[in-house]
Amino acid sequence: MNTMIPNKHLVDELYENDEVAKLLSLEDEPHADAYFHYRGSRWVVGEWKARYNVSKAIRQLERTVERLKEQGRPVHEVYIVVESLGREKRRFKRIGGILHEKRGRLWKRCEIDGMPIKLYYIHELRRHR
Repeated sequence: MNTMIPNKHLVDELYENDEVAKLLSLEDEPHADAYFHYRGSRWVVGEWKARYNVSKAIRQLERTVERLKEQGRPVHEVYIVVESLGREKRRFKRIGGILHEKRGRLWKRCEIDGMPIKLYYIHELRRHR
């Protein structure tokens, strides 16, 4: 899948796929699809899934953020891009742009290291290219 980075034209440093693995010595382990920097702003970790598999995406983001922080690298934002939530929409949903998981009767905001996980849909990013 092509890199789905919101406002990609503002990115001045980008590590994708194998570059992320090499940077973090995670060649044989699950890791996020991208680690990048917006000009004069924040460092972001992103993961995209063609279909569903939000739980796996969260694990990949967690592992990548953990390793980045171990190396003293900054992370200010995390996000997941999906085509749709499909069958996972009973467990996950987007509220105000943030991924939430159903816990009992309540929807709890999904976070990694205190950062809310933003959720984008592929069609939204394609529309704003």
